[in-house]
Amino acid sequence: MKFFSKKLLLLASVILFSKFTFAQCPEGDVILTTAEETANFNSIYPDCTEINGDLIIDGDNAYDYFNHFNQITSINGDLILKNTNRDEFFLDALTSVDKIILDNNDGLVTIEIFEIVNINEIVIKNNDTLEIISLSGPNTINNIFIENNSSEYEFSFDFFDLEMVTGSVVFKNNIQLIATSFPDLISVNDVNIEDNNFIMDNNSEYDQIIFPKLVSANNIYIKDNNHHYHSNFSILESVNKFEFINNNDVVDLNLSNLNDAKLINVISNNQLSECDFYCPLLSGLYWNSIDTDLYFYENKEGCSSVIEICPEILDVNEESKLQFSIKPNPAKNTISIQTEKQISKIEIFDITGKKIIQKYNTDQINVQNLENGIYFIKIFNSRNNIITEKFIKE
Repeated sequence: MKFFSKKLLLLASVILFSKFTFAQCPEGDVILTTAEETANFNSIYPDCTEINGDLIIDGDNAYDYFNHFNQITSINGDLILKNTNRDEFFLDALTSVDKIILDNNDGLVTIEIFEIVNINEIVIKNNDTLEIISLSGPNTINNIFIENNSSEYEFSFDFFDLEMVTGSVVFKNNIQLIATSFPDLISVNDVNIEDNNFIMDNNSEYDQIIFPKLVSANNIYIKDNNHHYHSNFSILESVNKFEFINNNDVVDLNLSNLNDAKLINVISNNQLSECDFYCPLLSGLYWNSIDTDLYFYENKEGCSSVIEICPEILDVNEESKLQFSIKPNPAKNTISIQTEKQISKIEIFDITGKKIIQKYNTDQINVQNLENGIYFIKIFNSRNNIITEKFIKE
């Protein structure tokens, strides 16, 4: 019995020794801030392949041994790399992680993440020397945030294999960004591309926002981007809201396959002259009873109004056009414009063509001080539809 007890004690000691000395991975989060901590981790857990919490690499020294983590296949929490000064970040074996967060890595040039199957979110922000970001593997991701990155050189983002984003794609305040490419993306909830400085590259097409397979989206918002030349959404069929505002140097916009949208705003793009849209969609928005769901203005000639893009929109039944009446006519003091549409502006011209009255957002005009005679009144609705009619002041 005594001998048996010794054997049990020896076995228990071996199990405990194995657990604490040769365990494959530690429990909980792994936080490494020095080269010594990283080296010790690799010595104690040389066969670690699955981190049970977050893996946090914080600081330049801690990254010295990061190549030893290439055997890790799964992180049950987040992978966070911050405050380092290394130029490359590679993950060859990782297939599963909740979030990847790369923050404030001043020397980081290349990010290449291969073979990830399961990931919820990727955040890349405040990195000053980026040139290449390449992600391949996942078919679905919840969110992508690329913000406040810059470089002395041109840099680009490529997301291969990604077919669906259930949340948001956000590119914001990135300097020297050449292109954003989602060659396989089919569906996304929200796209927000704002305040980026895109760089023209004469030797490639890296001057574009590229979604060659995107079919559906909830909201697409592209605003205040510089040196952005082309936007191609030629496969997009359905979107709730599409807003394309104040993008300098963009020359063309292709949404030729879009047949379902609740709102389209294309405003203040100073070089935009080629707009390819599905005219039946624009016609439906143009003639409906809502005055705030379709705007094309302050773009270059060719895209400055809906009529320039689809002139056939005006070829509709007479009852669909802007209907109004002027009462009284002839008038002595005040005339009233009666219409179901919202009036944005009224202009009155004398018989020589001189404009003598202009009023905004009103349906009544005081004509008491006009001399007796014949006048012409122009009525504008919020879409800049114009109807001209004659009235008499007596």
